[in-house]
Amino acid sequence: MTKIAQNDRKEVDLSQNIEFIRVLNGITQEELGNQLGGISKQAVSKMLKRKISEDKLVKVAEILNVTPKVIQNLDIDAVLNHRNIHARSIDEMLTYFEESIRDQQETIKRMQSEWWKND
Repeated sequence: MTKIAQNDRKEVDLSQNIEFIRVLNGITQEELGNQLGGISKQAVSKMLKRKISEDKLVKVAEILNVTPKVIQNLDIDAVLNHRNIHARSIDEMLTYFEESIRDQQETIKRMQSEWWKND
């Protein structure tokens, strides 16, 4: 994997990790945006699709009540232990992953459709 591809993957992982921890904590994108200075949930979504600055990562980690290292490494045990999360949150995790899989499947179908149109 090229260095550029590795960096892109790292950014995708970072965004997914933030979303995962956000859902575990029961914080909506709107609430996260409010705590980030009153930005909209659409702005939060856009922020997560771009490279996240170190300062922003620290602020997001504070809001999510974890360290930036937890977000970067998605140490699920640390998140669960730190937040003392119970069964309800496991259901939320499953919902998050199911939604993520559906989104990825829709993206694949859309890309395949575009590919076959252009072929």
